[in-house]
Amino acid sequence: MKRRELLQGLVAGAFLLTPLARVVAKTLLEHNGTLPAPAAIERVFAAGPPAAVFLYVLVPEKLLGWPMHLAPANLAFIHPEQQHLPFVGRLAGRGSTVSLESLLLLAPDVIVDLGNAGATQRSAAQRLTQQTGIATVQIEGLLAHTPQQLRQAGALLGARQRAEELALYSEQLLARALRFADKHAQKPPKLYFARSYDGLETGLAGSIHSEVLELLGCENVAKQSGHTGIGQVSLEQLLNWQPDYLLTQDPEFVELATTASAWQSLSAVQTGRVYCAPKLPFGWLDGPPGVNRLLGVLWLMALLEGRLDGPQLKQEVAEFFSLFYRSPNSSARLLSALEPTQVLD
Repeated sequence: MKRRELLQGLVAGAFLLTPLARVVAKTLLEHNGTLPAPAAIERVFAAGPPAAVFLYVLVPEKLLGWPMHLAPANLAFIHPEQQHLPFVGRLAGRGSTVSLESLLLLAPDVIVDLGNAGATQRSAAQRLTQQTGIATVQIEGLLAHTPQQLRQAGALLGARQRAEELALYSEQLLARALRFADKHAQKPPKLYFARSYDGLETGLAGSIHSEVLELLGCENVAKQSGHTGIGQVSLEQLLNWQPDYLLTQDPEFVELATTASAWQSLSAVQTGRVYCAPKLPFGWLDGPPGVNRLLGVLWLMALLEGRLDGPQLKQEVAEFFSLFYRSPNSSARLLSALEPTQVLD
C-alpha cells in the first residue's frame, strides 16, 4: 500500500470512529516506569520540540519549560504564562542538551516524547527511566493520528475535556484534507519542500517532515528509494523532477530561487510558484514535526485552491490560534503570522 493511501485510510478511520470504537482503538502510547495517577501529574518534561508543542496546546500549565530556544517573534504568539518558561534543553532528536542532574533537579512527574518510536528511542527511554526513576511516555503516530494522540494523552495527563475539544477540531480538519486529496487524486500537484537556505535539503517522500504535503494527496517529488527522513538533493534532480510548486519556510531560499540564474530553468520559478509558508510561533509545514502542522494543512489547501489572500484562511488561522495556542494577540496581530506567505514572479 502506498503511503498516501495509508494516510488516507488512517484519516478516514479516525474520523469515522464511534465513541465506543475510540475506546478500543490502537494505543499510540508506550510508557516505562510507574505512571502517577492523572490527577497527580503536575510537572511534565517535554523530551523534544514536537512534544513541547503538543504539551503546550494540551496541558500548558504542566509544561516545565521549552526544549528549544524561542525568539521574541515566536513568543509573541504564546500565552503570557508560557512566554516566561525557561529553556530546559532536550532529550530527543539531534543530541541531548540536558544532563541527568539538571533533569532530576526539575523533578518532573513524567517525561513525554512524541514522534517516531523505533527500537533506538524505546531503548533510550527505558534506560532513562532506569537511571532516574522518572516515568517516560512515548507518543507514536503520524499527523493523521493527531485526534488519537490528543485523546490518549489527555486521559493520561488529566486533561480529557481539553483533549476532546482539540481532537474534534483535528478530526474535522483531517476529514477536509481527505476530501481534498480525493478531489485531486487524478492529477496530484507536484511539490518540493526546501528546508534550507540553499534549497537542497528536504523532507523525503514518506518522511515525517513531508506529511502535510502527502496528507493532502500531493506528490512529493523528492523520492529516494529505501530512504525517508531528511535528505540532500541536487539542482540537477530538481530540474529533472520539475515540481509545480516550490515551498519553503526560509525567506533566504525565496531570494535565492527567484534571483539566482541556476534556478531559472525550473518551471515553478518561471511561473511564480515559489511560496514561503509562515513559521510563527512554530513552523506550519515542519519545524517541529508536531501538531503545529495542522496550520500547514489549512495553508496548503488555501494555496492550492488559490485563496491565500481571502477571508476564509484568515478566519481559520485566527480560530486555530485562539483554540490551540490561546494566543493573547489581537486579530490583526495574529494575522501578521501570514505575512511571510508570498508568491514571487
